[in-house]
Amino acid sequence: MPSPWHDSVTKIVDDDPDFAITLLRDVLGLEDVPRAHGHLGPNVFNTRPSQDLIADQVVIVGRDQDPDHVIIVEAQKEPLEHKLIKFAKYSAAAWLQYNCPADVLVICPDVKTAAWYTQPVVTGMGASRFRPRVLFPELVPTITNPNDVAADPRMAVLSVAYHGEDEKVSEAFLDGIQTLGKDKTRQYHEYAFAMSSQDVRELLRRIMTTTHWPLYSDMAKENYGQGQRDALLTLVDKRGLALSDKQRGLIEDTDDLDQLKGWFDAAITAESADDIFK
Repeated sequence: MPSPWHDSVTKIVDDDPDFAITLLRDVLGLEDVPRAHGHLGPNVFNTRPSQDLIADQVVIVGRDQDPDHVIIVEAQKEPLEHKLIKFAKYSAAAWLQYNCPADVLVICPDVKTAAWYTQPVVTGMGASRFRPRVLFPELVPTITNPNDVAADPRMAVLSVAYHGEDEKVSEAFLDGIQTLGKDKTRQYHEYAFAMSSQDVRELLRRIMTTTHWPLYSDMAKENYGQGQRDALLTLVDKRGLALSDKQRGLIEDTDDLDQLKGWFDAAITAESADDIFK
């Protein structure tokens, strides 16, 4: 099942398909990718008579009927051998379907996973080997100016996800997205929160709950609280602890972040659901 991290990556591309072009051309340095406008295309390829291949996102660069380039965007949190093989098939199927260059852009949460996906795939087509285009965290700019965040909030989400342990990055991100209006502020905060490590989330929480962020603190507490509730319920379910309707209601109804954290810590070692609430 796709994770919030995975969904955030695909939603960013869904919001602005041109962002995939920016990552390939300007961040990864593939100058042969045209600067033409991009739009989402069907994310299902077919290798009939065998099977459908379903990618995370597909960006068509140029016209639908005669595109200049195809970018297949994949969000991967962990090394998966079968995914690496599928990427080669995605690229080949897109090349055949659209008769233009086709790249697979892989976005990972950490260096180790990114490095794993750089290995070549032996395709079986003569001496041909396939390599996806992998976005390494160090290639993403460290954005510390709120104006730059507001100008390119999608890149800023990646910046805080990869470099948010630098307090200047997290502060600039929160400051910059506040200028985008309530809906966009909430949207980009959710993307960044879903894609960041626990340490960066804690830093964002600390910044957001101070008096320095009065316009945003209420929303931040709300979103962080929902994340804490979801994490607690997930942990309880994974540990096989059976919650009563009353106990589940206590978790879902509380806005006390300290209480949620206390219940989460208790759930780690609890032998029964009742132990969580003692």
